[in-house]
Amino acid sequence: KNILNRHKEARENENKRQKYNERYANERRNAKESVIKEGDYVLVKQPKANKLTPNFNQTPYVVIYRNKT
Repeated sequence: KNILNRHKEARENENKRQKYNERYANERRNAKESVIKEGDYVLVKQPKANKLTPNFNQTPYVVIYRNKT
C-alpha cells in the first residue's frame, strides 16, 4: 500500500507542478486567449522577402472557420 500511495502522491505533485509551470510560462510570455471569431476580418502575416516587405498581407481576410486549439 505504501508504494501505491507514494505513486499517487507523485502523480498529483507532477500534475500540480505542470499546471504551475504552464501558468508561469504563459505569464512570462504575456500569452492571452485569442478573441478572433468566425466572421472577423484579419490580416495574415507574410514571410520577409527583404527589409521593405510589410509584416502583414495588405488584403484583409474573413475568418470562415476556427480550430478550437
